[in-house]
Amino acid sequence: MTPYLICTFEKQTLSNLVKECFGSLFPHVYNKAQIDYIFRYLKDLKCKSVLLEPTYIDKDYLEDYNHYYIKGFNNKGFKTARLHFFSKEINHKSIDELLRKNKNKALIGQLNNNYLGFMIVKPLPKTFIGKTCLRPYDSLIESSDKKALLRKYKVDLFGIPLSVDSIAFQEQDMIVSAYSTTALWSALHASKHRDLATIPSCSEITINAINYIPGSKNSFPNSSLTNKQLLRAIDVEKFKHHLFKVDNSSAAEFHQLIEYHINSDIPIILRGTIYEIESEDKFVKKNDHAVTVLGYKSSQTNALYIHNDRQGPFVRSKYLNSKIEKNIDWGLTFQDKDDSKKWKKAHEILVPDSIIVLTKNKVRLSCEYAVNTAKFIQELYDTLLKVNGIDKTLQLTFSIKLKEISEIRKEVLEYDFQALGNDNFGVTYCQNKRLKFLTNSYSKHHWVLEFKLDGANSFNILIDATDIPQGDAVSAIICKDYIRTQAIIELLSNLTKDENILESVLKDIPNYEEKSFLTSFLNKLNDEEDGYNTYLDTFYGDLRAPSYLKPEEFDRKKINKNKTRKAFYGRQELSFKEITKDLKNNDKKSFLIWAINQEGTLIIGSEINNNGHPTLTGFKPARIAGELFLKDGKYFINSKSGRYSGDYDEPERYLVNVIRKFKEVFPDDFEIKTQKYIP
Repeated sequence: MTPYLICTFEKQTLSNLVKECFGSLFPHVYNKAQIDYIFRYLKDLKCKSVLLEPTYIDKDYLEDYNHYYIKGFNNKGFKTARLHFFSKEINHKSIDELLRKNKNKALIGQLNNNYLGFMIVKPLPKTFIGKTCLRPYDSLIESSDKKALLRKYKVDLFGIPLSVDSIAFQEQDMIVSAYSTTALWSALHASKHRDLATIPSCSEITINAINYIPGSKNSFPNSSLTNKQLLRAIDVEKFKHHLFKVDNSSAAEFHQLIEYHINSDIPIILRGTIYEIESEDKFVKKNDHAVTVLGYKSSQTNALYIHNDRQGPFVRSKYLNSKIEKNIDWGLTFQDKDDSKKWKKAHEILVPDSIIVLTKNKVRLSCEYAVNTAKFIQELYDTLLKVNGIDKTLQLTFSIKLKEISEIRKEVLEYDFQALGNDNFGVTYCQNKRLKFLTNSYSKHHWVLEFKLDGANSFNILIDATDIPQGDAVSAIICKDYIRTQAIIELLSNLTKDENILESVLKDIPNYEEKSFLTSFLNKLNDEEDGYNTYLDTFYGDLRAPSYLKPEEFDRKKINKNKTRKAFYGRQELSFKEITKDLKNNDKKSFLIWAINQEGTLIIGSEINNNGHPTLTGFKPARIAGELFLKDGKYFINSKSGRYSGDYDEPERYLVNVIRKFKEVFPDDFEIKTQKYIP
């Protein structure tokens, strides 16, 4: 058996180590396009050493071997080799010493810090580049205008624990996999919802794709997967797929769509047609192709970062605006560097046709609904400014992400409303809205539409991604900045109060009901401001559960019912004086107890045998509660209820509204005042 080998990193040593694994022809390895790309990529990462692990069992190749290669007379077995790359010079002596004595803990740390990743070498004569995980360029991780999807891959090298943040790449094997198979394989690796150990091999993906599809055959070799077959393979993996046709999109619209999904940590399979660039104005159509989009750059020169099996991992792909065919005026080039680290002139261009995104099964709404809703709100805002003769001085912009509700709640909880520029009233308003939002229940997955006014945070809209297209999917409006939110929301809210004006304005926004939740959003504005529960919360306080029961208030596990309890739903013939006829003046032991229940009903009774407020409400949630008594011949109420009113910040403001409630219920003329309760 070949022992492990360590070499200085050079093109010839890299090629020779690959040849050493299974006897591939050296010139074929040296001149291979993917080896060329990987060498230059690692050279940019300042790779110093490469270590050959001569025998390695790779799960992916083992499955491919069992599905096909095992039946080949000249197969070279199921074992693979693995190359490891380091940006530090290492040698046999130091590694041997570490493995013998396990004393040099510092070296293990250095190996980890300088680990650039690995490449599996399969025992195949041509398509030998297997699972490859390489560290991305620092600029891709650290630049504010770039975003990339990454996973942590743990590596065991002779017992030495190593790791690399990457997304797995491999060369297309045209025997057990087909066009699109490796693109889906890399996309599954990029999905945060998939355990890396459970991702199927390329042969399994191909089998899943061609089974159950009329006209398909479970056979190898296999050259191409149709869109239908690819979507079938995704279904088998229990992912929800969303297919977007992009052949009529502009480059800007296409790039924006990529941003929305990458920002949401959603990998993308991009399908299209390859054209060879013969000259600046001549393009020759070649074949269909699929790549995995894993990142983007948004600046004056937009770009994508893709896994392209014809080239390598994290390939930079720039937009090229050129007349390729009659109705095609842009495409994506695959960039590569020469030995002097200069970008080489592109010789191929990919014209996108469609993108397929992979989400969890519960995400039933694609981002198209969120995008359309945001655009229509933007258009509606601009239209209303014109209708009201207001100069468009402040621009309304938006961004979109798919998030889980736990992440959304955490972010909302951490908002610093004062830092956002709110005054005291604005801070209090936003905090109250935050409390209401955080204590409600929501589905797990939401499209978050983040709106900014003149570049500053304004409000977020949540669209329930698990809803149906015909549903009322806007689940919440989150206020970040009171003044900016009111400037927009009040304008839109006033619109909904006049159906004639609303109808005339919406005429200028065609197709607003198609794949959009604009109507749901407008309805939500009314729910937020005009709902009865909102009214009750504002006038009588948010609901409170009774904090405890006294021993006297229940018997044999059953809560006592206060026999003196009377509920008053509206105006009564009964006079207030008749209700209070048994009250004694200036007697602290003489009082009635009252509460405003969940529905806003006034409940009054007496406290008999220490049976208090919970026996009035049936131990149910209620609002402000307290006592009614006579002092110096005048009626007073307070908020003395440790079970309900104990933790309101300002119970006195609710008591003023309770007095109004008393006067609405009882017709006779009487005066009643509030008395601040001091525990």
